[in-house]
Amino acid sequence: MNLFKVGDLVQVGRQEGSRPWTLCDKTNHESKTLEECLSYEDVKDDLSMLIYKCFYEKIGLIKKVINNKLAQPLLYEIEFPEGTYFCKAILASKYLRKV
Repeated sequence: MNLFKVGDLVQVGRQEGSRPWTLCDKTNHESKTLEECLSYEDVKDDLSMLIYKCFYEKIGLIKKVINNKLAQPLLYEIEFPEGTYFCKAILASKYLRKV
């Protein structure tokens, strides 16, 4: 069962805690794949800001859903104002919410 379908608007959330986690993209990486990282929206961490571009609270549009042979989602292609990024389904289930 797909959590999201093509055309859904989603917002990036975070896992609450003493150091909350969210989705980010490495600034020096060309793959455009979102990965987990510490959110630095509330707690500024200069090192994290240099390595990662934080996507917390950004809104994107699901452009494509890539499924496995059992029709289970593996990867989502999401268009953000910053560009198009890929997000693994397991991370999408943790951090993305429909708008």
